[in-house]
Amino acid sequence: MSIPGVTFQFGNIQIVAQQPGQNAVDVRINPLTGNVKVGVNGLSEEFPAAQVLNVTYQGGPGGADTFVCALAVPVVCYAFAGYNCVVGGGAFNFIYLYGPGNVYSAAGVSNTVFLNGGQNSRVGNPAGSQLVVYP
Repeated sequence: MSIPGVTFQFGNIQIVAQQPGQNAVDVRINPLTGNVKVGVNGLSEEFPAAQVLNVTYQGGPGGADTFVCALAVPVVCYAFAGYNCVVGGGAFNFIYLYGPGNVYSAAGVSNTVFLNGGQNSRVGNPAGSQLVVYP
């Protein structure tokens, strides 16, 4: 099965939201198969975990997306129009949040968060993790 907007090339899982907003994306290890399971708006697809090197996500232009990556690989995420909920992975996370009311947290060792128009946005950071926020 192939999910529209999801590609896997050269170790990168690339996810481009297909709905204008309110996308629900979850990337994690499937405990039953050991593969990386990508869930997008109720559909799912798996990739060999040993081949996954990073994850990129581009949210819908209407915002209100939820993106969760529970892997220990670098993540690059673009979330637009505000009111997005983003949870980064356990490695280096580069997060771009556009609009107000976004929420971000991660388990990563280093998190760089760019806020553009990020009024009322919340950025959480675990102890021992480096966080750089650019307003």
